[in-house]
Amino acid sequence: MGRNIRNVTDQANLTPVGTHQSSTVSTTAVAFVVPANATHIQYTISGNPVRMRMDGTDPTSSIGLYLGVGASGMMRREAALNTKFIREGAADGQLDAQPMAY
Repeated sequence: MGRNIRNVTDQANLTPVGTHQSSTVSTTAVAFVVPANATHIQYTISGNPVRMRMDGTDPTSSIGLYLGVGASGMMRREAALNTKFIREGAADGQLDAQPMAY
């Protein structure tokens, strides 16, 4: 299991691994591509709102955690492997992500 990020110092110790990911979030669920050496994924939402589920199940336009434009976060590898996104309304959203590691 990975370490929990508790403060800014922990975040400062993370470095990018793999390549930056940019995905259109439309009517088919999309997931992160998590490299084998990644311990975390940092992400942000732009364009339009999306829905997210972290249990491996595809979200729908009305079921899942709502993420508005500008939402961002970081999650551990274990959570990222089970996370999927779908657009919330009639227009596509954008998911940008960067795999990170200690």
